[in-house]
Amino acid sequence: GGSKRAPTTPAAAPRHVADVRRASRAADADAVPRIVCDRQGGRSHYREWLQGCFPDASIRILGETDSISRYRLDDPAGGFVIGFETGSEDRHLPIALASMTAKYLRELAMIRMNRFFKSHVPDLKPTAGYVQDGRRFVGEITPVIETVGIDRAEFIRTS
Repeated sequence: GGSKRAPTTPAAAPRHVADVRRASRAADADAVPRIVCDRQGGRSHYREWLQGCFPDASIRILGETDSISRYRLDDPAGGFVIGFETGSEDRHLPIALASMTAKYLRELAMIRMNRFFKSHVPDLKPTAGYVQDGRRFVGEITPVIETVGIDRAEFIRTS
């Protein structure tokens, strides 16, 4: 929890899906790609969000439960199925590997960030970046942020 994720916005989602569709059709021209996403939080209805991402698609709800939301989309490029599942990294190896990779890269980024700020504040205690300790850390590095010209809005997540 708490890590910043790759953009899954109406602008970015179609690009990600296009990549999956292209790879799927290269392997099997008649394939109907099946895309599985990890569900975040308590959200279980994605139809409206998907329609914003794929305005030319007709969307059929295949199921919306407490654990899985699945949709069939058809547009001029063909059809695909997309699902959002809680705990998907427990059931899908690619999602588990992506999650592990993201967590590892976050840890590397935290090491570099801690090293950078320690070079400016030698007695600074490192942070893992989670809320409580993150507040302490930001309080201690605020003078550095201002001195080196770091945009606070870009550095500190507020939502």
